[in-house]
Amino acid sequence: MKVRGGMLLARALREKGITQVFTLSGGFCNPALEGLMECDIPVINTPHEQIAGHLADANTRITRKPTVCLVGPEGFANAVPSMMEAWGERSPVIFITGSSTLKREGSGG
Repeated sequence: MKVRGGMLLARALREKGITQVFTLSGGFCNPALEGLMECDIPVINTPHEQIAGHLADANTRITRKPTVCLVGPEGFANAVPSMMEAWGERSPVIFITGSSTLKREGSGG
């Protein structure tokens, strides 16, 4: 049986006690979302990367447990303000992104 990267990520997050992931689903995130579903880790879909980051930060502050913000490489810069807010408050939010595929190289993404 082949194990995809999304499943490996989900298993690693589950082993570290992650109980929720905030994201803007689609594209890069789809394999990870499949793995998260198979590992029964709830995924909260948001309309924007910055919102995903702020919600992950809020969840971390309320639960006092690390939370994940998963965004694609094209919109990762949108999550930076929420990342800086979490960092400034020492909130243990884990921000995860990837890189664009080679077939998109030079296309501005």
